[in-house]
Amino acid sequence: MYSIAALAESCGRRLSELGAARVASARVGKSCGATIMMTPYGDDTATINLVIVDAAMRGRGLGRKMLEEALAEAGERICYLVSTQEDLPLYEKVGFAATGETVQHQGEPLLVEAPGHVTWSESGDHAHLVTLDRAAYGHDRSAVIEILRERAKFAVIRDAGEIQAFAAIRSFGRGLVIGPVMARNDSEARALIDFLLVHHQGGFVRIDTDVSTNLAGWLTRRGLYRAGGGITMRRSGAARKEGKPADHRSYALVSQALG
Repeated sequence: MYSIAALAESCGRRLSELGAARVASARVGKSCGATIMMTPYGDDTATINLVIVDAAMRGRGLGRKMLEEALAEAGERICYLVSTQEDLPLYEKVGFAATGETVQHQGEPLLVEAPGHVTWSESGDHAHLVTLDRAAYGHDRSAVIEILRERAKFAVIRDAGEIQAFAAIRSFGRGLVIGPVMARNDSEARALIDFLLVHHQGGFVRIDTDVSTNLAGWLTRRGLYRAGGGITMRRSGAARKEGKPADHRSYALVSQALG
């Protein structure tokens, strides 16, 4: 069985590979009692994740203490996280509010047809992927996309020669994970996912998406069944000017921890 220190190190290492994460831990005697990670996206946004409290240490306020320290480190950034139903009260007490639901689908995909208008990205596409990700996600994740550039393969849809949608696939855990998926509409998102599934038949594939995308039933018909999820939450930082509505949206997450 994993100790909390070993689990935090393992999960933290994998997540840190995808962002400039800051990991903190609290010790009780010689034991690591709790951990938390904060991943900043530029100066205005951050994700809070890897909130783990050892079962033997619960009820001592360690989770709340670690959370408050992570939020202090985040400063005036807007903070996002994915919570279990059990942990909702803790996050609500420090200003988080539920905004939606994330669902995890996974399995060995069924045979699907390859869409003809989706291709692999080319070496000169990176800057366009960064720009499109920011437009769809709403925040600067250039550091994450830069690291994915080295660890993932990207599928793209072009319109008049310009990239209008993309999806990434990479090794993670027991198989492969698809995400992020950024597109203008459901049809583009599904075409991108189908393209990646066609090229990775026989493997174990996972994808994390928001229930608002309405992909759940479609993913199930592709052989990717619901296997868990969580409640997405947001804690507002300093007041900021609202931008214009985006032409693109996020259909799948990099991971539940990183959005």
